[in-house]
Amino acid sequence: MKNSLASTRASGRAIQRTSAAFLMAFLGLGSATIGLAQTDNFDDGNDVGWTHYDPLHGVGGPAVSFTFPSGNSYRIAAPARPASLQMFGQARAGALYTATTYTDFYIEVDLLDWNNSIDQAVGILARITSPGLVDTDGYAFTIQVTDTDISISRLDNEAPTDLPGSSKNFVPDPSKDYRLVFIGRGTHFIGRIYELPNVETPVITTEGDDAMYASGINGLVVADLTSVNNPVGVGADATFDNYRALPVEPTRLSILNDRGLQFIRVSWASTATGFTLEYATSFTATSWTAIPADQIINPFEEPFPSDPDFKYFDFETTGNRYYRLQRP
Repeated sequence: MKNSLASTRASGRAIQRTSAAFLMAFLGLGSATIGLAQTDNFDDGNDVGWTHYDPLHGVGGPAVSFTFPSGNSYRIAAPARPASLQMFGQARAGALYTATTYTDFYIEVDLLDWNNSIDQAVGILARITSPGLVDTDGYAFTIQVTDTDISISRLDNEAPTDLPGSSKNFVPDPSKDYRLVFIGRGTHFIGRIYELPNVETPVITTEGDDAMYASGINGLVVADLTSVNNPVGVGADATFDNYRALPVEPTRLSILNDRGLQFIRVSWASTATGFTLEYATSFTATSWTAIPADQIINPFEEPFPSDPDFKYFDFETTGNRYYRLQRP
């Protein structure tokens, strides 16, 4: 995020594979991971569970508005900051989901609309602590609309510093919708932008590293960049939807059915560490069986030294088998 701030529903999707010998299915995430998710699609027309971030209002500035266009999205609009408050920084606002503190995190949200005439930053906050006027610490992944770039920033007392190498050119198209994804794994951060409805391949990705803040809460932010060095700005305004936060990036199981050799290969990405592969013989089973770790082939392990995925081979040729990844 340039200049100064001070001066998504996690569910496994069932897929079936059929052969003459057996039927198989898999789940992308187990119920334990789903239980840790924070999600809000705003279809209820409220922001219960969110805490408003409106630092200028407490020193006499105009109040930020939090509204629900069409009853199913979330608009955050910060009015222009009066010149008398220039010493407190530009117009800015946000919403924080305070129920859970995260260390590692995966956050996604859809950006549906924004005022494209405003030089503003819009995006995601993560690992936020002590939120408030000239006090907020944490990280942000934002699009700078008229600056036409993206960046990952560290916030120190609301003042952002771009992580080295994370600022990249990106020109958002106001006629399109985007999905923003922000990931933190220890000291490493990843920002991705997808052009909806394609959520498989990002149109741009950026990365950065920083060790200052280890944990905190997450949320959304908009900030007027025109008023950083000017007495009066124009405010900030963006509309979001489909917010989701998890402690780990969701992963999908892939299934390869080799009919000739009579086995099923179940695999998942090497970045999805710490999961246990489980199976059941019924989709609605209440008891799932963990597959022993010594039956899982790790990424780049023999006999597949060039394969980057976790792999499991199932030679059962009768009945139904359903798979899921479960995180302890």
